[in-house]
Amino acid sequence: MRVLLVGSGTAATRHARNVRDLVADIDGIHVVSSRSQLPELEALYGGVQIWRTVPSAVQNECFDAAIIAPASSETARALDACVRAGIPCLVEKPLGVGREDVRLIDDLFHDKGKSEAWKRSRMSFQYRFSPAFRELHRVISTGGLGELLGVSVVFSEYLPSWKPGHDWRRSYSARQDLGGGVLRTQCHELDLVTVLLGSLQVDGAIFGFSNALALDVEDSVHVLGHGRLFGDYVPVSVFLSMCRPESERLITASGSEGRAVLDLRSGSLEFGRTRKFQGCDRETLFRQVAADFLQSEEPQGATLEHGFELTRLLEDIRAAAARTNPSATDRSDSQPI
Repeated sequence: MRVLLVGSGTAATRHARNVRDLVADIDGIHVVSSRSQLPELEALYGGVQIWRTVPSAVQNECFDAAIIAPASSETARALDACVRAGIPCLVEKPLGVGREDVRLIDDLFHDKGKSEAWKRSRMSFQYRFSPAFRELHRVISTGGLGELLGVSVVFSEYLPSWKPGHDWRRSYSARQDLGGGVLRTQCHELDLVTVLLGSLQVDGAIFGFSNALALDVEDSVHVLGHGRLFGDYVPVSVFLSMCRPESERLITASGSEGRAVLDLRSGSLEFGRTRKFQGCDRETLFRQVAADFLQSEEPQGATLEHGFELTRLLEDIRAAAARTNPSATDRSDSQPI
């Protein structure tokens, strides 16, 4: 198997390690990167072929699969080039950034949505594979909480602590030009809400730009919305922050007959008096995503259609935040699609 890796950061390197561990007949790895040397990847594979652009790689070589994990601002164009070349892709979130990327992906879907490359491609939403999340989905979808009265999401971490020893201000999460900001960087919880409820309609949003980090992208976001389950209206509240030292990742589902709390940090689910699935780590989930994409005849992970719908949801949230407080969001591309 010949694999193209687009990107050379932390996420890309993690995927490259999983590819090496999962694929016995890997025929080296080709990497699209602006760097001239990639010591960690070279150590993994005993050497790599480096390309400067995705078009140059796919026009000169044949690939069986592509792992797309560059800065968010580059993802849509990389996906477009790979799928049009007939290459199935595993794609890091988000699928695109801004209105132009939405249009690009929409055009790609209309042109190649029935191709094998599109249909076999998957999004890297690893938390969908969490046993605790799957149990929460089962409990909600079978009426285990009674009438679902609301869903609350809290994500709280501290950006400078994500990559010790690195200049966090240069990371894509901290930079508008690379498609950063907490909304796009930490959209996993929003993806999980759409799985639980089928979809999420945005009723309002507020962006925060704290003095703590002094970034040109939002470091917190509050979202109010709603979904429907069994025809019933379900309120949803979401708070995402990358400027708080306290770390927590919780999804709480409250029903007329009980409450369930999913802790994504510990991989556990509290339901009634029980606590299940303690200790499912992120690396195991990443490996399951890669195995599903590379080895399954019928992959079960999130499709590109799911990734596209989430991208549109993120743009809806940005547009809602711009309507709430234009002066706070005029530094971002937040206009309605």
